[in-house]
Amino acid sequence: MADSRQIHLMNGGASFSPTNTTSRTVAELKQSQGITDGATVNVNGVSVEDGEEINDGDYIAVVKRDKTGGCAIIIIRS
Repeated sequence: MADSRQIHLMNGGASFSPTNTTSRTVAELKQSQGITDGATVNVNGVSVEDGEEINDGDYIAVVKRDKTGGCAIIIIRS
């Protein structure tokens, strides 16, 4: 069985939700969660590429490219 980790995922909602995943990279997470290639992914407040490694406890925010206007604000609490 693959190692499972718990992340905090915001994907289409207004808040982070605890999410268990076996994904090791952003690319694997995008595939397992059905996240489109046009989305921007931030890990712990930093915009990352698909090869970025995912660690237990990471805060991951997904922003779809069809969003317009406003400012992206990501708050990370430890």
